[in-house]
Amino acid sequence: MPVDPGAPPRFVLREDRLSKTTDSLRTYYENKEVEEWIQSVAGVLDQGWNEQAAAARPPRQYEFPTGFNTYFGPERFAVGELFFSHSRDLAASNPHLPRTIPALISQALTACDPDMRQVLMGNVVLSGGGSLFAGLGERLNNELARNFPHVKIHAPGNPTERRYGGWLGGSILASLGTFHQLWISKEEWQEHGKAIVGQRCK
Repeated sequence: MPVDPGAPPRFVLREDRLSKTTDSLRTYYENKEVEEWIQSVAGVLDQGWNEQAAAARPPRQYEFPTGFNTYFGPERFAVGELFFSHSRDLAASNPHLPRTIPALISQALTACDPDMRQVLMGNVVLSGGGSLFAGLGERLNNELARNFPHVKIHAPGNPTERRYGGWLGGSILASLGTFHQLWISKEEWQEHGKAIVGQRCK
């Protein structure tokens, strides 16, 4: 039943379906709902976290499957901020937090040949469901531009292409005849170890 924003939802569960719902199916749909919320509501501030800037942005309404709906204000930007910085309290309570996206990119670049770094920074591709935050590309560009000149971010406009870009690219690459020559068999790996990767993929 339609309800006003913030009001308790009014819904009836389908008991005939509820009894047949497995835990894995329930988890799948819960995760899918989170992704829908991220694509519809969540965002990233382009110049870094600023409570006044977050409060100045208009709130967005979202309706959940039960019919409950509400407006999300500054808190919708706090989720995406975790990709770029961790609060001191969070870092203190969990010393094993993953690195931020700019830190991961910087770490990957330092492991590359210096001559290749500028080429790579001109071809940063956003892919995967986590990249669907509104404003993620602009924020990442601003963060990387502080340390690297001539940064270029590529972000497919189609959400489906962006979400499954890694799988699509891998599928296309694996279907190329020239790529088959780079395959490493189990027997070759057991005989030569990881050194064969560098030899085969020069």
